[in-house]
Amino acid sequence: MFFTVRAFIGSALLIICALIIRKKRVFVNKRRWFVFSVITVLLLSTVLCFIPFENLFITFPTLEASYRYSNPNHIDLIVDGNESAFVAGSRNDIDNYVIVPKSGDGWKVGIGMDTKMILKKLTDDTVIYLYQYKDSNEYYIAVFNVNRDPLKISDNKNSKFEHTEKYVDAVSKNYYTYFSYIDGFDCNYTLTVNGKAIKLIDEK
Repeated sequence: MFFTVRAFIGSALLIICALIIRKKRVFVNKRRWFVFSVITVLLLSTVLCFIPFENLFITFPTLEASYRYSNPNHIDLIVDGNESAFVAGSRNDIDNYVIVPKSGDGWKVGIGMDTKMILKKLTDDTVIYLYQYKDSNEYYIAVFNVNRDPLKISDNKNSKFEHTEKYVDAVSKNYYTYFSYIDGFDCNYTLTVNGKAIKLIDEK
């Protein structure tokens, strides 16, 4: 629906521009003006894909409704935060992560542009990603295990870790990805994976 709305707006603007150019005599070279209108409308429609203007006047009753408005992906896991939620989705074996903001008793539209990956760390057989919603204090962590064995994960914030499990036919393995909300992330944050302590921000 998110992209359908933008396509509808673009089509409506293009029709309006075409009618104005056709009826107004002030447009001497009508073909040139029409081409200019097409380019302008296409640029505007593209820009609107990165601006969830619906958040100004629409609040969705559920997280699922908000997510499905802008994403066709299947929801694999939802991690709750204080003022948002992290949704791990997938479609055709392609993972998609987006943070959806809360608003009172409802939910606003979250887009990928607002879900910032601010850190990536490789250690042994794991890949760690840290995500932040815009410039807020909402942080989420994702830990991907390149081996098939499950991981034992904890941190110094007593965070609750949840995981997704996916079977990959090409290698006949189950792969695990662990997610959690980090309440109060700071430079002292420490993750423990299978007994090994990992500081995400290295001391200088």
